Amino acid sequence: MKNITLIFIFYSFTFNSFAVEKEQTTTKKKYEYCDASNEYVAVFSYLQEHKEFGLQKKELMSISDQVTKGCSGAAKRFIIVVDNLIRAQLDSASAVKVGLEFVQGNNDQTEAFIEVFKLAFLSKYLDLNIFNSIQLARDLSINFEGNPKVVKRDFSEITKYCIFEAKLSKSQCSMIAQDIVKSSAIHDEQLTESFERFQEFLTEKGPKLSNAQALNVSQKILKYGPKSAENFKKAYRFAVDENGLKLSSEDALNFAAKISEESLREKAL
Repeated sequence: MKNITLIFIFYSFTFNSFAVEKEQTTTKKKYEYCDASNEYVAVFSYLQEHKEFGLQKKELMSISDQVTKGCSGAAKRFIIVVDNLIRAQLDSASAVKVGLEFVQGNNDQTEAFIEVFKLAFLSKYLDLNIFNSIQLARDLSINFEGNPKVVKRDFSEITKYCIFEAKLSKSQCSMIAQDIVKSSAIHDEQLTESFERFQEFLTEKGPKLSNAQALNVSQKILKYGPKSAENFKKAYRFAVDENGLKLSSEDALNFAAKISEESLREKAL
């Protein structure tokens, strides 16, 4: 009986030890190691050099403290954002405030912010005022759940195509680029190449639309995910084919658009 009891106690102890060890393993924290002093010194020195900001020592210390909490790379992100906004003639207090928003972010978000801001603000592109440019850049970087690398590339390409090739108004291009990019980034797929091929199909190989008409079609279709453009092309070809539906070009466009809407659906849980 004693032997049975001892065996039971041993197995009970072993099981409980395993359970505790497993619990400790699963709840183990992951740490990030930060060059905190480098970050602090970099920001403090940067702000101190810019005497035109009019910051007192306490303010320099406070801002440097906040940046340091963003771990390694935070100082660089902060400085890049502030520098670009100052060059765009934003007041220093507002520039610092926006810069601090990127301290806890990542480098990809910061690069997306700068790219979108430049395209939104510069007169040869969207020519928005500085406050709307900042807000648009925020919306497509730190306030956006999609892939910032995708945003950076696609927003640039689509904006430039819209302005210089399709020759639509800057306000139209702003809305179209935002629409398409938000879709591509959510699906984590760069649309630049498929977008260019789709425009080529719509303007040259398929229904031969104008650049502006093709861009409007892309805006409606590409939101249905990375397979939408290819589905549209296949459906259009089938619709106009003599061995297919033999539809007119206009009816084929409507048919292809309808089929493309089925390119995306939510997975059943």
